[in-house]
Amino acid sequence: MASIEQGVRSILVADSGVTALISTRVFPWLRQQGTPLPAVVYTLDNTEPQQSLGGYDGLTRASLTVNSIAERYGDAKALASAVLSALNGYTGTPTDGHPIKSLVHDNDTGIVEDSAIGNDRGVSIIESEYIIWYTS
Repeated sequence: MASIEQGVRSILVADSGVTALISTRVFPWLRQQGTPLPAVVYTLDNTEPQQSLGGYDGLTRASLTVNSIAERYGDAKALASAVLSALNGYTGTPTDGHPIKSLVHDNDTGIVEDSAIGNDRGVSIIESEYIIWYTS
């Protein structure tokens, strides 16, 4: 069964700018342990089905978080920029997804996570928020 999350992943892995940086390392919720960096992790944070007097009208608003993760901050920024180019302004029906009426960038937050393992430097993350309007 198609989902909005699968549709977002298909947009990202079909984009040459994104795949040039990470191949197909695009994961829902958590990056698989041992997977090389850089990578993208995405989560659908909430959905708001739109209601009319007749009930659900088939349109849903959702918030999406896309984390661009790399060992160096500059690499995380470059990946976030490629993701932005792939997603921002997207309309259409992605492979394995629902029809997207609007997908727009909302904001970015930079995060550096220290590593608890030996001398590892940790990772840099650009957390990007998007708003999606889609039909199901």
